[in-house]
Amino acid sequence: RFGKGGRIKNKMIMVTSSSPSDGKTMITSTLGLILSQMGYKVLILDTDMRRPNIHKVFGLKRESGLTDILMGEISPDSCPKTATDLMLEAVSVDKIMDNPWLNNLNIITVGSTFPDTVTLFNSDKMNETLDYLKNKYDVVLVDASPILAVSEPSIIASRMDEILVVFKVGTTSRLVLRSTKNQIESAKGKGALSGVIINNATPEVGRYGYYYYRKYKYYHKEEKSQDIRKGKTNEHV
Repeated sequence: RFGKGGRIKNKMIMVTSSSPSDGKTMITSTLGLILSQMGYKVLILDTDMRRPNIHKVFGLKRESGLTDILMGEISPDSCPKTATDLMLEAVSVDKIMDNPWLNNLNIITVGSTFPDTVTLFNSDKMNETLDYLKNKYDVVLVDASPILAVSEPSIIASRMDEILVVFKVGTTSRLVLRSTKNQIESAKGKGALSGVIINNATPEVGRYGYYYYRKYKYYHKEEKSQDIRKGKTNEHV
C-alpha cells in the first residue's frame, strides 16, 4: 500500500493499539519519517488526549495543536510544526540540510489540555478539520489512543481510510487483539482493520492479565491495583 507504484494520495491512517505502552507512537513516528523520505507530504496528527507523546518524540511543545483548532482558537494552517520548528527545538540546521526530505514532514501536536475531549471529537469542527487535513496532505498519520481504553478512537474511526493496530508481543494476548478487531469493526464496519504491526517480536513469556491493570492505570495513574503481578514493568512510548 505504501509503494511508489501505487502513489498514495489523501489517505488518513489511524495507528492505535489495544493497551497503553504498546509502542504505537514510535511506530507512527517511524512511518511518518519513512513516508516523508519516500517523497510523500506527510502530517502526523496526535489525537491521544490522555497520554500524548508525539511532541516528546520530536522535541516540540504540545500547545497550539489539535484541541486549540477544535476550540476555534487557531486555524489548521497555523499550527503544523515543520522542519524549521524541529530545527529550532531539537534538530540542527545541518541535519535539516543533509535530509531535505524532512521538509515533507509536518506535525500537529495534541494541543492544550481540555477536560471534555469526547465532546470535541464528536463535534462538526472535528469532522471539518479531518476533511481539510486529508485533502491537504498525501498521508495523515493519526496517533490515536488505545481503542479499548478510551472512546475517542472509535468516534473518529469511520473517518479513516486505513486502521493499523500495534501488537506488542509479550504484553497483549490474542484474545485482547481479537477484542480490538471487534471494537474497530463495531466503529467502522466489517473488514475495517487494515493490518497489525508486530512490536517487540522477541519471544517471551507474557502474563496477559496484566493488560487490564494497564488499561485501568491509563485513567487512574494515582491509584494502585493490588491485583497486578509482582515486580516492575518498563513503560515505553
